[in-house]
Amino acid sequence: MTVPEYTLFHRVAEPASARIRLRVVELGLKTRIDFQNAETDGKDELTRIGGSTTPALWDGHTLTVGEPAVAEKLTTLGPEPVERDEGMSEGTTRAVLAAFAGNLAIAITKAIAAYMTGSGALIAETAHSIADSVNQILLYVGIRRSVQPPTAKHPLGHGKERYFWALIVALFLFFGGGLFSIYEAYERFTQPHELGAVWIGFAVLALSVVFESFSLSVAVREVRHAAHEQGVTVRRFLQQLRDPALRTVLYEDSAALAGLAAAILGLGLAVLTGDQRFDAAASAVIGVILIYVAYQLAWGARGLIVGEAPPEEVLDALRAAIATEPGVDKVIDLRAVQMGTNQLLVLARVSVRDTIPAGAAEHLLVRLRKRLQREHPEVMDSYVEINPS
Repeated sequence: MTVPEYTLFHRVAEPASARIRLRVVELGLKTRIDFQNAETDGKDELTRIGGSTTPALWDGHTLTVGEPAVAEKLTTLGPEPVERDEGMSEGTTRAVLAAFAGNLAIAITKAIAAYMTGSGALIAETAHSIADSVNQILLYVGIRRSVQPPTAKHPLGHGKERYFWALIVALFLFFGGGLFSIYEAYERFTQPHELGAVWIGFAVLALSVVFESFSLSVAVREVRHAAHEQGVTVRRFLQQLRDPALRTVLYEDSAALAGLAAAILGLGLAVLTGDQRFDAAASAVIGVILIYVAYQLAWGARGLIVGEAPPEEVLDALRAAIATEPGVDKVIDLRAVQMGTNQLLVLARVSVRDTIPAGAAEHLLVRLRKRLQREHPEVMDSYVEINPS
């Protein structure tokens, strides 16, 4: 694409001089008056085109005036934003939709079986499946909202939307699944109910195991695929997993299979012994499992919402990329914050030689930013501060 010739009127003493200058160099704009003193050689031309306030950007047709407007204009002149983590988002979406379809089918069959048998464990499992189905919708909302491009109100993007909705999922699972199951267990302990048509209950629980196993297999397949793409083991991938949607699907499906095992065992013991308290105990176990999963999900979301650093090896790789750039003496400070799934914000302070010209320092910053994004696609943005040696 041919870049038109722009005229930038800017007093060198204005506060945003360095930031705007860096943006112009980064975009490779052709400017005829670049960082000149508008009070001298640029003043007459600025007046001629109908302006007097700096900074101002003239594209041959319109004059953009004021620091916010010029900065926004420069942003629109940049390259098209790159979609990050597209493959991971598609894989996560598949896992979430598969979990939603499975949980919805399971919730319907469990509700029918709970009504026909009067089993407290099946009622708890019904609440669990309904909570899981609603949670998949919330996770899908988080995925869709997190990929929206940056705006003036959210200049760093919407990556943390996933973490917020993951926290809502944890709260819903805690109250809608865990506490309800504990309450149902209490009701069954204090007011036992006779069980009826238990064979329907066993059939539905067995069918649920099949549905949940399918949903979990989709999530596990996505995890293995993502781990293979990153060249790490599945165990290592899970340890550094920053995708709350995929983490939630894995936790919920695993908890669902554990809950089903508890329900089958409790219902079976209730039938064999005639003691309905086993059925109530199964409901309590299901509630405890859901509360534990909700706690794990909420704690994970908390760390990411507050602002969590990437794994140490990622920081080491970023530090090495900056330190080996020609012109950099050493890395004084380096910080990186997780801004979304596979999205990092990098902040660094480096020292350079005292003799390096100002123009060379600006080009060094541009090279550093481009190198970080080239070698580490997860770096959505970086800010590097230069200190003299």
